[in-house]
Amino acid sequence: MKSRLASHDLPSKRASSFVERISHASTWHIAGAGILLYVAPVVVFTLIEIIFSLVGHPLVYSSEGPAKLIELPYFNLITIITIGYGDLHPVGWGRVFSVAEGLIGVGIFGLLVAALTTKLLSPRPNSVVFSRYAYYCTDEQRFLLIFVNTTNTPIVNVDMTSYFKLGGDWSVRPSIRTPFITTSVQTFHLDKEPLEEIVELLREGDVFRFGITGSLGLSTYSAAVQYHADKIVMIPNRNELISYEGFHSPDFRSVNISEMFHYQPPKSLTLADYVERKRKQEV
Repeated sequence: MKSRLASHDLPSKRASSFVERISHASTWHIAGAGILLYVAPVVVFTLIEIIFSLVGHPLVYSSEGPAKLIELPYFNLITIITIGYGDLHPVGWGRVFSVAEGLIGVGIFGLLVAALTTKLLSPRPNSVVFSRYAYYCTDEQRFLLIFVNTTNTPIVNVDMTSYFKLGGDWSVRPSIRTPFITTSVQTFHLDKEPLEEIVELLREGDVFRFGITGSLGLSTYSAAVQYHADKIVMIPNRNELISYEGFHSPDFRSVNISEMFHYQPPKSLTLADYVERKRKQEV
């Protein structure tokens, strides 16, 4: 018997789960797919019944005799959605086809209910939005993250974790637990990382990662972001950011909010530019 504790066999290809596929699809796509799932069997069974009728072996009857060809799509539609008014009824092989069509309809209905329930209970993918840049505050020698909860309710029971790959090695920080994240813009300081050490060890491929997980409504929501050194902006401190009143109650349509949220002072250096300049000065 194979162990269920761990799997060591690589799959032949990457696969997405049902929940992942549904979360990435829009509600309209799901509704459209549902309509197609119902229409396709109706068309197939209608064509089969038309062929049988044309060769003299009708599979569907009414009280007046063989069903008219124009009545067959209606018969198959009420069969697949398991209504069955009784004004039309199958005979012979038509009974087999009707049973199969009814089972297909039940399966489609269950699939759509599961898909729509998953979609309705899942938070929006952009419930948390991160700034285009991460920041390194030179006064405190600490990383700074800017993100915002774009929903109308706080995210509760939040865990936040950061990782910094420096010199090819990952530095894993302890996760931070907080009761909730409000709907205001967050400017979040992380652990200290000495600038001298960054200048000495930073190399291509080093990145800073941040992840957040919490409860949003009836679901658990997770979001993560990754910044390379050319997307980490050097700033003295976050004073200008935390003094911006628009962050407390952000209007996402405001140009000022967008400029401050994706903050990049004129002539500012990225961490990659700063390290390159310092190394040239040392040579």
